[in-house]
Amino acid sequence: MGLVKQNGKQRIDSTHVFANLRELSRLELLQETLRLFCDDASDYRPEDGNFIADTLDRYKDPKSSYQISDADNNGMIRAAGLAMRIFIRWVKGSDHLAKLMGKPSFSTLKKVYQQNFTETPDGSDPELIKIATGKDHICSPHELDARYATKGGQGWIGYKAQIAETVPEQVAGE
Repeated sequence: MGLVKQNGKQRIDSTHVFANLRELSRLELLQETLRLFCDDASDYRPEDGNFIADTLDRYKDPKSSYQISDADNNGMIRAAGLAMRIFIRWVKGSDHLAKLMGKPSFSTLKKVYQQNFTETPDGSDPELIKIATGKDHICSPHELDARYATKGGQGWIGYKAQIAETVPEQVAGE
């Protein structure tokens, strides 16, 4: 394409591109992931008013985590993890819910669950794992490709871009 001269000098640098997202707390990430899944799953809700239907209702609307205690926050995180595990098993165990398995919200639910929880050997409530950031960690269920990163000591959510440019001859010889 003629953008880079053959055997010419080049400069390469990276920069960041901010995503139009705000940073979510872990609780907000879990709840928003559940809310998006519940929106998709509402067409498949059981008619008998069982636990699945009640859980769908609980996470259908956004919840505020503003000024809650650490104990309440941890309890809500544990409840969200349990709900995620229940939904994953519910979808995988139901033939009539095969359409849900192909929904992006279900794939996101599974990945967010795997990034935040681990199964216990005794099958009790899933254990919370240390939060990770970086290349494969989902920061928002609304923009799956955006990542948390740092550059120059500043943290941000978005994308990294690599830029290459041809250096003019007069600059290259200096």
